[in-house]
Amino acid sequence: MKKSNIYLIALLSSVTLFIITGAIVSVARGKKVNVENSSVQKMSAYSSLSIQNTNYYVSISSSDDFEFKVYFKEDVQPVEFPYELKGDTLILAEIPAELKDKIKRLQVKLPLEELNIEATSSKFGFDHFNGSTLKLDLDNTEASIYSETALSKLEIKGINHSNFHSRVKCDSLKLDIEKSEFNNWSSTKVVEGKISNKAFVTINNPGDANLSKDSSSKINYYYN
Repeated sequence: MKKSNIYLIALLSSVTLFIITGAIVSVARGKKVNVENSSVQKMSAYSSLSIQNTNYYVSISSSDDFEFKVYFKEDVQPVEFPYELKGDTLILAEIPAELKDKIKRLQVKLPLEELNIEATSSKFGFDHFNGSTLKLDLDNTEASIYSETALSKLEIKGINHSNFHSRVKCDSLKLDIEKSEFNNWSSTKVVEGKISNKAFVTINNPGDANLSKDSSSKINYYYN
């Protein structure tokens, strides 16, 4: 073995030993180790999600089961998170201030292929979504999805200063945007719908575009 290789191995071994020793010393000195403070709640099946005036951030993620994962602040004792199931709809609403002060965010985990969401005065986003169809009805709401999994259909209605930001490929995009903003920085095969009342839309590689607008609104198409 060449001397240079021997020196390199010796150097890497020394660095690894230093890191391990430092970690042991930190624990010995009583330094805190960051541990996730969370709890999981199982729930019955549903097909739609209603997010109404929430004073916390909601993240949505595909999973094998219907459940919540609640992320609490450090040194907080986990508690049950309140929700309502009405028919086939899961309803999330504003929570008391004393509970809000205890949590960081709520993750909604679900196994749905098609998902309908109605949201008012809230903020939510997708950690990842493996389904094929999303239908979103947004009122004064901020939402986002950044996914490597393509959608077959994305349908969005946005009113009252809603904002939707995305980077997701989709075969079909249908928009009804009024006094709101929509952005998608990934390609779309077919775009249709209408925007009005000072709406603003940006779409990257829109494919077959049939999107109408009034004189107060603006559409930006980018091709690359």
